[in-house]
Amino acid sequence: MQLAASTGEVFAIPLDMEGSGIGQITGAYGVANLYLAIYNQFVSAASASVDVDASLESGVALARLSMDARIHSGDWKVIARREIPSSVWK
Repeated sequence: MQLAASTGEVFAIPLDMEGSGIGQITGAYGVANLYLAIYNQFVSAASASVDVDASLESGVALARLSMDARIHSGDWKVIARREIPSSVWK
């Protein structure tokens, strides 16, 4: 199943049974490419949707263009929608 993804959506990246990374869609390029930001702060898998704002304030660890199908397939679950922090563009 393919899911639509849009700018501002925040997603959890499962790292192991206890923790997740937090990423955000920061833009789109063409039909299938997404600009992604992955943030510095890891969160407990159980509290990922609660800790979104703190993660977005932690700074960007990685920003890149991706054709990553993990968002579209639902492997990386969308957990929130937020404004893109200005730190992404610095």
